[in-house]
Amino acid sequence: MQEVIKRSPMQIHMLVEKKREQPDPSSTLFISSVIIKPPGAQLMRIARFLFSREAIDEVFVPTYNDFWHEYAEAKVKEENWKARWIRLRYYWAFAKTSGLLKAFEWVWDRVKGILEKIPI
Repeated sequence: MQEVIKRSPMQIHMLVEKKREQPDPSSTLFISSVIIKPPGAQLMRIARFLFSREAIDEVFVPTYNDFWHEYAEAKVKEENWKARWIRLRYYWAFAKTSGLLKAFEWVWDRVKGILEKIPI
């Protein structure tokens, strides 16, 4: 069984600073008895599936590094609303960067077109 490590927010921040160069989104942080995946880890897994290594290294990793640094800083200062806002901005930036936003717009336009043809 894996040992659970208790860490203060400052210790977590220091770990983030140490790993800021290349954070591993699949890593986990152990706080008390709860295992927490870093925010954005699932999006990075999706990006790794959809895009080439070069695109990941040039586009997604710098964005993720900036996000993770800002997010950890807000969490250390216990600014939860700011952390949520930073997280929302990252999700929006990911959707725009990956082209998912265009895909959603395309699907929405098709759905709207179908709904307009239905007589009410």
